Amino acid sequence: MSAHPNSLSRPLLSLGLLAGLMLGLVPRSQAAEDSRAAGRSAFVAAYALAGADPAAEAGDSAALRAYPLYPWLRAARLKAQLAAGQPQAEAAVAAFLGEQGEAPAGRELRRLWLAKLAERQDWTAFLAAWREDLGDETLRCRALDAWLATGPTPELAQSLAERWVSEAELPAACGNALAWLRRQPVYTAALVERRARNRLVEGDSARAKPLLAELPAAQRPALEAWLALLDNPAAGFAQLAAGGASAIDDQGLRETWQRYARRNTDAAAALLPRLLVALKPSMATTEALTLSAALPLAWSRDPSALGLFQSAAQSGQPLDDRALEWRLRAALWNGEWLQVLAWTDALPATLANQPRWRYWRARALETLGKSEQARPLYRALTGEFDTYGLLAAWRLGQAWTPPSRRVAVVSPEARAALAALPSFARAEEAWALQLRSIASLEWRASFDALEPKLRPALVAIAGQWGWHDQAVVTATRQGLFDDVPALFPRPYEGEVRRAAALSGTPPIWIHGVMRKESVFKADAVSAADAIGLLQLLPSTAKLVAKRYQRPAPSREQLFDPAVNVPLGALHLRELADQYQGRWILALAAYNAGARAAERWRPTDGARDADVWIENIPYNETRVYVQRILLHAAAYDWLETGKPVRAAAWLPPVTPSGSP
Repeated sequence: MSAHPNSLSRPLLSLGLLAGLMLGLVPRSQAAEDSRAAGRSAFVAAYALAGADPAAEAGDSAALRAYPLYPWLRAARLKAQLAAGQPQAEAAVAAFLGEQGEAPAGRELRRLWLAKLAERQDWTAFLAAWREDLGDETLRCRALDAWLATGPTPELAQSLAERWVSEAELPAACGNALAWLRRQPVYTAALVERRARNRLVEGDSARAKPLLAELPAAQRPALEAWLALLDNPAAGFAQLAAGGASAIDDQGLRETWQRYARRNTDAAAALLPRLLVALKPSMATTEALTLSAALPLAWSRDPSALGLFQSAAQSGQPLDDRALEWRLRAALWNGEWLQVLAWTDALPATLANQPRWRYWRARALETLGKSEQARPLYRALTGEFDTYGLLAAWRLGQAWTPPSRRVAVVSPEARAALAALPSFARAEEAWALQLRSIASLEWRASFDALEPKLRPALVAIAGQWGWHDQAVVTATRQGLFDDVPALFPRPYEGEVRRAAALSGTPPIWIHGVMRKESVFKADAVSAADAIGLLQLLPSTAKLVAKRYQRPAPSREQLFDPAVNVPLGALHLRELADQYQGRWILALAAYNAGARAAERWRPTDGARDADVWIENIPYNETRVYVQRILLHAAAYDWLETGKPVRAAAWLPPVTPSGSP
């Protein structure tokens, strides 16, 4: 397992190097630097013993007390005192939190103290210390108990009712509050029905069914019919299509049909005409049922999707964004370029102005022989740092220079503002000691404290520190995407070059995948247990190692860039070879698996690369492929200093078994 983000078992950064970087940003005298170094050494020793010696504060040196992270040491000691039930601990905690205000060092301590206050039901003190933004669901329940004990209000009942209606299940700690809610005037049959409907929309029969028993008999039939259809949709819809009676209402019909059609694509498409004849639903419901059948067909690239989208459009009802986009993708896949042009012209401005649909409008014009109208649209796109800018240059037969502007710079004004922020000094030291959780919290506090015009400086500083994931996150929060040198660094360059030589995978693809997969965090672990810089599953890593006669890596070894990067590069190379050098297919397979990528290949002739990418049915994988194309272009430009020609990356995608 990777080390805890606030443990000191991680290797420290080169403090001399970091101090050199920071002296250029926030100048300090040699005496001040010596004092900082002494405080740092004392902190490392004291922080490691905070739990074992929580009452050691009296012996702290002046250098330690002046050290920026000293509040975190005090907080750690106070946590230990609270846990041990030491006398006066709570008074000391209250004093510390009063002194620190909303500074990050007090957040976890505040949670622990609130738990203690709730345990002994000191509700007045609890509410005085409570903060809604603590993000602890159990404590939110205890806050409800506190408000109930100190004088509940009608607003409290309404707020709790809305939470009960919308959330799948409240924590067990909310049991007292829910029992109180059921005795309040706001707890009506209408409220119970709202929750039941929300649970049915989510397919949650187990939680919906008991709620029906609380409803008056007149309110039950529609929901009982919905529940029955949800539990056995194939038989239920067949009965409805045959003219069988049902009390189900429009919402239940639409929601259950959408769920059924998504999982039974062909059966739903075959049943739809008879269902519409039998039910004679409203125009709005007819459109909803038709679109629910069309979307899964489009995701499967079935040509019949196009006809259903055209039928839905005849209802005159406005389509949502997902339907508008997928009917265009269906038209693209089927080569219906007149329809593509008509439907892009009909898009609302929020979609029509996106690079994606501006590109496809130009593409339709080009394909329909209207190149003179297409070229200005393409040229405008090439000036944007976006995958569609790269594709536009490809369609023009031109090389693409990624538009880049240097915004991640540290101005004198930003330098002075940061020097005045205690949170920034704490972030600096926490990063030096690799206390990443602390560093992230203090960094966020620094970001929030800075004027917006000065915040781009933080992108540059994070990059200087080698905190590349934070640089990208900080830039994204500001909508800064086109400072290419700042946002496309090349850490682990040695490992990448060696892996490229070993595997034959060009460095631009290794860097591009690394940036998307882990944002250069060697200790990254995904929810699926993909590990390290190139996010390898342990099982995949072992298979790749076996195929190339390399030692089978342990899970821990996959955190080592020297192990992870070569295996990831080899895996990328074998996927590219499997797809005859088609990197877009290799990237799709790297993200979604080779079976999915193979399933998405056309069966009735080749498709242009851009059309194929646009029709990847998984949103995550489509974005993944598009982003890494953009990343590769950025790295190619940084590597060579020359405009990028993407044609070699974008050959047509052919059916399985074709060259």
